[in-house]
Amino acid sequence: MRLDTRIDGLTADWRDYRLSLAQSILETTGASGVLEIDTIEQAGRRASRPLGPTIGVPPGLETTGRTLRGVASWYGPGFHGRRASSGAIFDERDFTIAHKTLPHETLLLVTYGDKQAVVMVNDRGPFIEGRDFDLSRATAEYLGLGLGTITAEILVEAP
Repeated sequence: MRLDTRIDGLTADWRDYRLSLAQSILETTGASGVLEIDTIEQAGRRASRPLGPTIGVPPGLETTGRTLRGVASWYGPGFHGRRASSGAIFDERDFTIAHKTLPHETLLLVTYGDKQAVVMVNDRGPFIEGRDFDLSRATAEYLGLGLGTITAEILVEAP
């Protein structure tokens, strides 16, 4: 089987898994009404993007040339299953990030040491002086970060 065919299959499987996970979180937390519909739409957008571990900019995305550098910490316990400021249900197992000013759904290529991950802004924070980013637990664990300085390159979907 060709490599690109296998990658397409894995991408579809990953998207389906993320959508089912988002639905499970919504059911567990009892979300309802208009916000639930918005959250399902957001989950669909997240699932269609190449979030997670990567080496360089993944296919389908391109860099804007804008890079931020700052101190990052992580959060998760106590927030898992609650609504993020974007309206989405926060899942500490997702590759997301909080930032004080970047628009929700901004995609970032985060680098720490020799590891990289694509994450999406879904929340505001951190609210501890001297910190610029809050990573989800999954992102922090993958990068091997407790508290440290990261580089975050702003990405956009390729035309």
